[in-house]
Amino acid sequence: MRDYVARSDLGESADRYCGSQAVAADYDVLFAENVRVLSPEGNPVAVLVRGKIPRDVAQAGYEVFRTIREAPRNRFVATIGQRAPKVVRRDGTISKTSFITDAMLKSLGLLDASSAIIGFMDRYARRPFCRKTAFNMDHPELFERAMPFIRRVDEIFAEFMPERRAAQMAKIEATVPDWVIPNTAFTTVTVNRNYPTRYHKDAGDLKEGFGVMSVLRAGHYSGGYFVMPRYRVAFNVGNADVLLADVHQWHGNTRLRGIPNTYERISCVFYYREEMFRCGTADQELVRARGRQIGAPLYD
Repeated sequence: MRDYVARSDLGESADRYCGSQAVAADYDVLFAENVRVLSPEGNPVAVLVRGKIPRDVAQAGYEVFRTIREAPRNRFVATIGQRAPKVVRRDGTISKTSFITDAMLKSLGLLDASSAIIGFMDRYARRPFCRKTAFNMDHPELFERAMPFIRRVDEIFAEFMPERRAAQMAKIEATVPDWVIPNTAFTTVTVNRNYPTRYHKDAGDLKEGFGVMSVLRAGHYSGGYFVMPRYRVAFNVGNADVLLADVHQWHGNTRLRGIPNTYERISCVFYYREEMFRCGTADQELVRARGRQIGAPLYD
C-alpha cells in the first residue's frame, strides 16, 4: 500500500461541482491499484484496497444485490443535479412531495439505473419509526446470503481505517441490536446498479466514521470512475475492490460506457445511520408506529 499526497486542495471552491456529472477534466490522477490518498495536510481522503475479498464471497454478494431494482426517485442532487423540484398538480397547486419521473430518468439515460436501501432505517417525517427495510422484510434469506460479503468488507474497513471504524463501533455498541447488521460496524447498505451519480455529499451517515464502498461488476464497460474533485483524484474500482473515502466531500462517478443490457456495475455503500442509537427496540418502535400522534417530535 503506497501513500499519495494530493497536489491540490480546492477547498470551498469545489462547491461549484455540486450536481454536475463527473468528467475526465475533473481529476489529474486515476488510481487502479492499492493506494492511500492523503490531503496536503496529511488527512485521509481515500484508500483503495484490491484483491481482499474471496471470489466466491463476492459472487454470492453479486447474485443477491443484482436482484435489487428500484429507480432512484428521491436522490435529487445525485441524479438530476438539483434539489427536489416543485411538482404542480393538475389544479395548479404545488405538491409538498416530489419525485424523479421516468421522463427525467429517460432524458438522462438512466432508465436502467437503480438505487435501493437494505438493512435498517431510522425515523424520518413520513415514516417516524425505526424499522427493517422492505428488502429485509421481504427477503431475509437473501440478506443472510449476502452477510459473508458484508462482513468481509467490514473486516477490510477495520484493517485499513481502524480509528474511523472504532468510532462507528462505539455507536454500534450504543445501538439496540435490532437495528445493527450483526458483527459489523454498519446498520445500512445502499445498493446502486448502473447508476453514475452526479457530484453530491452523503448525508445521514455517521460523520465520525468513514465512507465504505465495494463494487461488483459483470460484463464489459468503461467509465464509472469515482471522482473527488476537491483533490483532483479518481479511482477505477475493480470487481470486489473496496474503496474507503471521505464521502462528506464532493464525489461522483463518470458515465458508464458499454453496450446496453450487457454489463452491470453494482456499487454497495455501507454505513451507520447517525440517529440509529436513538431508536428503541423493535417492539417499542412498533408501538410508536401504531400510536404516534401527528406532529409529535421524531425523538423525545
